[in-house]
Amino acid sequence: MFVFGVCIDSPDLFDRHCLPAIAAYGGADATLITSPDLPVATTYNDILASTLDLEGVEAVVLLRDDVEITDPHFRSKVRAAFAEDPHLAVLGPGGQTHWWQERAGSSSAAHAPTDSSLPSPLREVDYVDGSCLVLRPSVAAKLRFDDHAFPGPTGFDIDFCARARAAGLKVALAPLDVEHHAEPGGEEGYRAAAAVWQGRRAKNVGRDTLERALAAIEGTHVGPERYGELPAVAGPPEGYYEFRHPTVVESLPPTTSRVLQLGCGAGTLGAEITRAIGARVTGLDSDMAPLHHARRQLDRVIEIDLNRIADLPCEQGSFDAIVAADILDRLVDPEKTLRAVLPYLSAEGVLVATIPNIKHWSVVLPLLVQDRFEYSDAGILHRGALRFFTMVETLAMLGRLGMARIEVCGAEEMPLSQPDRIEPLVACIATYGTDPNEARTMLNAYEYVVLARRS
Repeated sequence: MFVFGVCIDSPDLFDRHCLPAIAAYGGADATLITSPDLPVATTYNDILASTLDLEGVEAVVLLRDDVEITDPHFRSKVRAAFAEDPHLAVLGPGGQTHWWQERAGSSSAAHAPTDSSLPSPLREVDYVDGSCLVLRPSVAAKLRFDDHAFPGPTGFDIDFCARARAAGLKVALAPLDVEHHAEPGGEEGYRAAAAVWQGRRAKNVGRDTLERALAAIEGTHVGPERYGELPAVAGPPEGYYEFRHPTVVESLPPTTSRVLQLGCGAGTLGAEITRAIGARVTGLDSDMAPLHHARRQLDRVIEIDLNRIADLPCEQGSFDAIVAADILDRLVDPEKTLRAVLPYLSAEGVLVATIPNIKHWSVVLPLLVQDRFEYSDAGILHRGALRFFTMVETLAMLGRLGMARIEVCGAEEMPLSQPDRIEPLVACIATYGTDPNEARTMLNAYEYVVLARRS
């Protein structure tokens, strides 16, 4: 017995084309199940569910109302195809996959009588069109159309065939003569199916990656390491964090007499500036800083929230230099803070700032290779960091502040202990058009020291 399930959107088309053909070629014991176009995938699922209670079913033929079977040997060809290969699950009329390639006004390629162009009676394919699907009865108990992901008229058939093939079943075209009385849209179906497949793949990858990441963190993974191995890491030179930026001191003009320092802390850097060039230093910092030490080392200390500066108890234009070392990345809005203090800089004064480089290999490599972005007590990813900078982003910010005469005074470099290990990453970046020497420099630059003047 053949079960014919028809999704009826147009009763007129069904009465003129589909029903007379089923009566003529479906067999005396044919069972007809019809349902409205709810969408198509939902209707087909309802039909498949209805077949589970029927006995003696040889094939389930799912049709649209505008499809006409014109092959007197339709049933015998289907029986022969299923008998030939026990893994064959889905059949369609030969030529279906080329419907969407037909020129406007040409006869439908769905009408594909047996001819010598077919190398064999069966031709295994990726999918067959949903307007005429012939299913092995056992498939109805294993698979359903995804009517949630495909509520429209296309895509559900491509997805169904893909899942059948993923289950180890076969999809094929057979020399079955049918005629389609409407113009189907296979190209649209591919687009609809592709969108759903991408979403499914993203979800699967997300779950797999999550499991691997948790196993790596918890140390429960079995077998080889899930993630790549990082090159040997060279730490900062001894005393790097204790001695506060000799490059900052060297960058200040020797004639500098008054310095405004943002984030003075205990006054270590300010005291070094005074010792080196004799300038008087005014330090700004909050009450959480060790200001009692700073007051013993600096000319003046102003206790203030650097994120809320409105004005200062100082004369505007009275400072030869503003120093912002190890502070801009800790501010809520560093550009706003700089804008608030720049009026206190003289017309020919300089801004000297240290900028941690988020592009440094110590951040980029763990992120790319091991999916890690770990904060620490010191360094670029210290726990107090609120903002991250690259050289380009830093220069853009200073340009908006009117500090257009910009010099990069220096860069504290921290290269890999095996310098050649950075070369594969440099080569990769170069394929996108970036100059390899520039990429290498920026990957090794741990921190920039920038000097800027007003335009």
